Amino acid sequence: MQNTGFTDVRIPMPHRSRHYSFIELYDREVLPELHILPTRNHSYNMGGGNMYSTAEDLVSFGRQLLTPELLSDHVVAQVFAPHVLPSGQPGQFSDGWVMIGQQAEPRFVMAGGSYPGTLAVLLVFPDQGVVAAMLSNTWGKDGPNVMDQLIMNWAMAPAN
Repeated sequence: MQNTGFTDVRIPMPHRSRHYSFIELYDREVLPELHILPTRNHSYNMGGGNMYSTAEDLVSFGRQLLTPELLSDHVVAQVFAPHVLPSGQPGQFSDGWVMIGQQAEPRFVMAGGSYPGTLAVLLVFPDQGVVAAMLSNTWGKDGPNVMDQLIMNWAMAPAN
């Protein structure tokens, strides 16, 4: 993973993308045109917005759940294990991964997030041996839904 890490937004970084949005940052009004978002400094909260990566690096990380080299077998098993809530119901999260796809066909786990002007999603389909990642530097206009739909359509397409 050569292109993943933490950054200080106050320092220039080669190939850094700008953040764009169709949603007004402060009052959440949907805008008719795309706007450039201001750079926001969250260096006090590493991991809460000051990380960078590429889709290729995210896929490399996701492959660790299929053929672990970096992660132990115990950690991988823990991610896929059902987590039960005190109520006895299955939990929807496991160690940061969204587990809603465990009952889906095809079965998957997902990690993702958003930040004003940024969207990311990583899906791992363990039964198919497929990992998919998508990044966007545009926020709003159903961005997460479009990304999810594109990845799911691709993952469920017949193999050639």
